[in-house]
Amino acid sequence: MSIKVGDRVLYNGHTVRLMGVHPIRLKLSHFGTVDGTVRDLILMESTVLPLLNAGDLVFINNIPQGEKDAYPPHWTSIYEDMIKSETPHKIDAIGDSKYFGFVVKINDIWFLPYHLEPVQGYDIV
Repeated sequence: MSIKVGDRVLYNGHTVRLMGVHPIRLKLSHFGTVDGTVRDLILMESTVLPLLNAGDLVFINNIPQGEKDAYPPHWTSIYEDMIKSETPHKIDAIGDSKYFGFVVKINDIWFLPYHLEPVQGYDIV
């Protein structure tokens, strides 16, 4: 099984989330950008990414501070506001990034999908 962005991996004795993969660098929660490749990592937990399409509604789940600190490109208060709203958000676009894999655009902001949750049977009043 190949390691992908969003997976939990072992790095320097710590289980962290892989946030980005560059040719000779990795972006890891709790560490930021470090030298290395995915071959230097041990898969601890493969994250099952949700099946999403443009137009779908999703909840944006909160993530730990260590992941926010390494979130591409930068975690801002806008992300926090969207999470705190506790309302579904419509996916505007789906992309495939060279360094971050599967990405999702909501309100002109790009998200990694590992903390997005598809909405089932939500009625907008």
